[in-house]
Amino acid sequence: IVFMFVAIWHDLELHLLAWAWILTIFLLPEIVASRIQNTAAFKVYFEQRPLLETVVYAMAGAANIMILKAANIVGYTIGLDAIGLLVPIIYTYEGLKLLLWYYSIMVCGVMLMRYIRQHENTTLTKTD
Repeated sequence: IVFMFVAIWHDLELHLLAWAWILTIFLLPEIVASRIQNTAAFKVYFEQRPLLETVVYAMAGAANIMILKAANIVGYTIGLDAIGLLVPIIYTYEGLKLLLWYYSIMVCGVMLMRYIRQHENTTLTKTD
C-alpha cells in the first residue's frame, strides 16, 4: 500500500506503478524468509552450521539488493519499455557471466556488511 501511494503521489505513470508492484512482490519472499528464520528448527540447524548460515544469509541478501536495484531502475530511469531491451542482453553468455560476477561481488559485500554489524554489536555489548 505504501509503495502504491508513493507511485501515485509522484505521478500516476506506468513505470512508477511497476516499481511499486515489483517492490511489493519481492518483499513477500523476504517476509516469508524472516518468519522461517525465526523458527526453532531453523535456529538449531544453523547454530550447528554457522558458515552455512553466513553464506545463505549473504546469498539471499545479495539477491534482494539486486532485485531492489532492478525495481529502482524500472521505476526511476529506463522504465518498462527499456527492460525489454536489457533482457536479451542478459541472456547472452557475456550477460550471464557479468550477472554472475556482479552477484558474487554482492554476496561478498553482504558478508562484509554482516561481519561489520556483528563486530559493532559485540563491541557495543562489551562497552555496556
